[in-house]
Amino acid sequence: MAAALWQFAGSLVAVASLTWLAFRFGFSGRPQFHDGAEAERLADEISGGFRPVATLLSASRSAALLRDEDDRLALVAPSGAHFVVRLLSPSSSIVRRSDLLEVRDGKVTGEFSVDAEMLEWERALARLR
Repeated sequence: MAAALWQFAGSLVAVASLTWLAFRFGFSGRPQFHDGAEAERLADEISGGFRPVATLLSASRSAALLRDEDDRLALVAPSGAHFVVRLLSPSSSIVRRSDLLEVRDGKVTGEFSVDAEMLEWERALARLR
């Protein structure tokens, strides 16, 4: 019985140590942007020449909304440990809560804080309809 208890305790310490190491080295889940330029580089993957002229990062820095000179909008949001870039269309879902604007295209979602700068973005999103 004592050997089984020591084995259990050793396994528990090993799992806790590996978990701590994973968080310590940045494997903590959702990816985040350091700045808007990262989101703009990912938007270069959109076919059709999407070149952002404006970028809005979410408060958590885990999603970005981009607008190009043709007034097209793109959402860059996490999917697992990577980012997915979606060009928004009229079928994209836009829901405003009191202090958040949720932009969803399929399973990809970004939540953005509503502030004075958001009014221009809301107008651009309304033009999608």
